Amino acid sequence: MSTVTKNIAFTFSGLPGAGQIVDCAIPFAFTMPSNAAGSPFFVGVGSTEAAVFELSTIIGGTTTLLGSLIVDGPDVTASLTAVDAPADTVLRLLCPSPQDATLANICFTFVVAATL
Repeated sequence: MSTVTKNIAFTFSGLPGAGQIVDCAIPFAFTMPSNAAGSPFFVGVGSTEAAVFELSTIIGGTTTLLGSLIVDGPDVTASLTAVDAPADTVLRLLCPSPQDATLANICFTFVVAATL
């Protein structure tokens, strides 16, 4: 087995739906450092107020909250615990509800160490 860097991205063209859930099944084992250190985030149109997105893992049917991504204007602050996940983990992103009126065109890219 080898370890390589992979990117896992959640992208939104336009405004994310209020309370929208986006699941991404990851077919390989991976680790992600706390606060998603080294991961780039992009905000095309900033929020009017702070908008909180929640990131969770689903492993073997059990959902575990990793923390949040807070978008405040054009800035993103990640407050996430580190994760060491097996293959077939689902990453779940929960969008804010209600949604911010202006926040749009965003991308959260998580840089992970994948075990292949």
